Amino acid sequence: MNKTPSTQRIYLLFLLLFSLELYYFFIDFFLSGLFVHYGYSLQGGFIILGICITHGIILFGLIYLSYGVMNRKPWTRKFMIFFLIWASLWAIWGILVGNNIIVHLVILIIYLIMILYLNTREVKQYFMRLFRYGKYVLYTRMVVLKSGVKLPIFFFSFHTPKSGYATTLPEGYIVKENETSHMPYLKKEKPTTINKNQEPKRAPQSIIYVVNSSHNDTVQGNWSVKSKQKIFSNHTTKRSALNKAREIASQGDARVIVQNINGRFSYSFKPRRQ
Repeated sequence: MNKTPSTQRIYLLFLLLFSLELYYFFIDFFLSGLFVHYGYSLQGGFIILGICITHGIILFGLIYLSYGVMNRKPWTRKFMIFFLIWASLWAIWGILVGNNIIVHLVILIIYLIMILYLNTREVKQYFMRLFRYGKYVLYTRMVVLKSGVKLPIFFFSFHTPKSGYATTLPEGYIVKENETSHMPYLKKEKPTTINKNQEPKRAPQSIIYVVNSSHNDTVQGNWSVKSKQKIFSNHTTKRSALNKAREIASQGDARVIVQNINGRFSYSFKPRRQ
């Protein structure tokens, strides 16, 4: 598996921490550490119970940290810092009571270096939440333009790239997909402004007219079904014209307006859409 140098350094950091804690709490502690300094023995029941609980928590914490490091969980960095601060108290305790001062001093310095490294940008970016699009992960890196201006660029990659680091989706961007290669890319999202006081515009409603050229609905013939741009059909009776208008209007979600005597439109209706 191809790993970036930062990934390797973080893995080495945890491996060093894991090895150091195994030595400090499970070997040195019983051979020449605080356990021997205070003259404890493994014969006391409460002593054994306390050691089992304390060292069980330490071992569980190390295993839990290994899960977080391998899966790049965002909580891992803060939990590791807390673990190192807690472990540093043991080293400080050993120095204050004069137990293996050199060993505790070296361990304390290593702890402090680890804490400083965990607060670097490299580690923060490693444990940042990733943005995934299918099998691709979003990465970013800084580029320097000819003008000298530094500009971040974003790109998707299936494999870990030689430069750049995984990141989250930047604000104001959406994901698009290339129609040919199906490769995702980021596009600036157009801002949408909505005026709360302005009602949304509605599409103009179509009108179907039923008219009679004689302007007399008692006269047979000359009934037409039309819109403003088109005559659909001509009929000899008003009933047949209404039936045709209802059929056309129901297909296009239109309203029917019926002409009555003297050229006036007396009523209208909107049939149920088919």
